[in-house]
Amino acid sequence: MNMKKSTLYLFFVLSFHFITAQNIETDLQNYLDNLVQKKQLPGITAAVSKNGKLIWAGSSGTIDMNNSQLPSKDNVYRIGSVSKVVTTALLMRMVKKGMVDLDLPIKTWLTGLPVDKQKITLRQLATHTSGIRHYNPKEILPDSSYTTAYNAVHLFINDPLQMEPGYEWSYSSYGSNLMAAVLEKAANTPFPELLKEEVFIPLKMNNSYTWGDSIDENQLVKLYDSDNQIVFDDISYKWAGGGLLSSVSDLIAFGNAHLSGNSFFSKEELQLIFQAQSTVNGIIEYQGIGWRLDKLDTGEPFYYHNGHLSGGHAHISIQPKEGIVVAVLSNKGSSFGAEEGNELVNILFDRSTSSKVVGVENEKKEFMKVFKLYNAEYTLIKNAFANKNIDEFSKCVSANFRSKSWQNKASFIEYISSLFKSGNIVIDDANADIKFDGTEPGSRIKLVDLKLSQGFSENDIIVLRYDGNEIKIITVIED
Repeated sequence: MNMKKSTLYLFFVLSFHFITAQNIETDLQNYLDNLVQKKQLPGITAAVSKNGKLIWAGSSGTIDMNNSQLPSKDNVYRIGSVSKVVTTALLMRMVKKGMVDLDLPIKTWLTGLPVDKQKITLRQLATHTSGIRHYNPKEILPDSSYTTAYNAVHLFINDPLQMEPGYEWSYSSYGSNLMAAVLEKAANTPFPELLKEEVFIPLKMNNSYTWGDSIDENQLVKLYDSDNQIVFDDISYKWAGGGLLSSVSDLIAFGNAHLSGNSFFSKEELQLIFQAQSTVNGIIEYQGIGWRLDKLDTGEPFYYHNGHLSGGHAHISIQPKEGIVVAVLSNKGSSFGAEEGNELVNILFDRSTSSKVVGVENEKKEFMKVFKLYNAEYTLIKNAFANKNIDEFSKCVSANFRSKSWQNKASFIEYISSLFKSGNIVIDDANADIKFDGTEPGSRIKLVDLKLSQGFSENDIIVLRYDGNEIKIITVIED
């Protein structure tokens, strides 16, 4: 009798777990399907591991919009700025071997630098505190192949620094590219070869490449831009900052190398990588060496990086306390990241209370604050034009206004006043597009295709800046 009861109980327990597993698998697939639809992606692949073991991988959509072939965990995608944390791994390997030092000036290994770049350190390059600029929206990027990272340094090395090295945080992909050039010189080895020797081969990342490598066309997904046109641009000029390719299976292996107990990094090295970095002006709580630092609302640490570029989008995250690594890749630029990666974990482990990424939640709140400010300020600008009221318009212009066409705020306002007096000027914002560079103080909000009936070219961009309290016109860019 007892044996029958035990057998029956075991049957119900196993059945329950089987049904639960089926439900979780269905929920995960539905989540990916919804992402593909919501973000208008051709295809997406995701994977999750725990304590070094892959426990789930899934996909939705297609690797090629001309057919319905489902992506796999081994398909190769562009990973954009996730390339930065892969390059950071190379940096730390070379530090361990004594080939470079985080805090010595880069002129130690790289000669011929402009004077203002000579005292920059590898730590500063890896933490966005070097002052090296990011991409310029107006610059014409090369569409030619490079064989070394050093050969592409000419794109930015002679441009002015954004600030004194070590004083402030300012995101820079070119900073990562300069770091790669330094590592090349220190090792006397081209970056692609160095990365393979020190990272890809030791971690058995057999589906990872630098742009320009020979890749099986059946392995590489088709890459699409925002208009769903196939992308062919050469990104070898930015390997370290955004020019690598990989698969979710390889990114899982890479993430696992950053868990405690893995032989790739020592405990002390991991503490250094995931330690909040400092500037002269204070600690940057969200910036480790390469990695973005955050936490869950449970208090547990959460480390991640996203990557976005034409032809792809990527996310990798680590929840070290639980030994969890998440990787998500798509073959079109998108906007998923830490929130979506963590939600996969919530579903997979059937968390009774879904955890949230604190920094992401705060950014969403800040975004709404900025968005409300933007709407209020833009309403004032429109009213000023509708009423031809120069006093109302003047209140919308920042004291720090600058432009190629007008010397200062006063000359710009005087020009607008002359247009108002002509009586024939209106705003046409039917095609206006709001583009946020970020939500933190100092972020720019661009109004693209904001047209006036006269006085401006139809491609002019009015740029508003958020200073933490208000939004003002700060410049007019003439395209």
